[in-house]
Amino acid sequence: MFLPWSSGRPTGANAANIAFKKPAMQRDNDYKGYAAKAVDGDTEANYFKGQSCTHTQAGLGNNWWAVDLQARYSISSVVLYNRNLYGERLSNFDVVVLNSQPVTGTNLLYTKSQVCAHQDTPVKTGGFKRLACTKKGRFLAIVKSGKTYLTLCEVQVFGELGEYILFTVDSSF
Repeated sequence: MFLPWSSGRPTGANAANIAFKKPAMQRDNDYKGYAAKAVDGDTEANYFKGQSCTHTQAGLGNNWWAVDLQARYSISSVVLYNRNLYGERLSNFDVVVLNSQPVTGTNLLYTKSQVCAHQDTPVKTGGFKRLACTKKGRFLAIVKSGKTYLTLCEVQVFGELGEYILFTVDSSF
């Protein structure tokens, strides 16, 4: 199901999903669940029907997914869509906002001060969860504790461009 503007999305002039089609990455891939599938605009919860969910490997510890928003934003909220099976895979995670590339090898490095939300309990199986996230940054990541899979069917990020760079052009050249 293609729902670029879901019912879980904020309304108003500044309610665009700033993560839509932006570059995404994750710790690793399993079952062809590539990172870009979480920002393709498709919220289909059936992993095998829509082929639109991410999927990491299990057993490696602290699985993560991240998106490069390609500019610094003042983020206001994040909406995460869960798969229709194995809903517990989207639980016990942090939502993290960073200003620079967060990845070193396969590790995503962050401090507690960069966490804007935490979710212990599973997001409803086949459903979505809106989390308040009031931080500024260029990268947004979901980091799962433990050694289990991380699966995301869509990640929507809402906010406004955080900073503008003003400059003048010297026309004497």
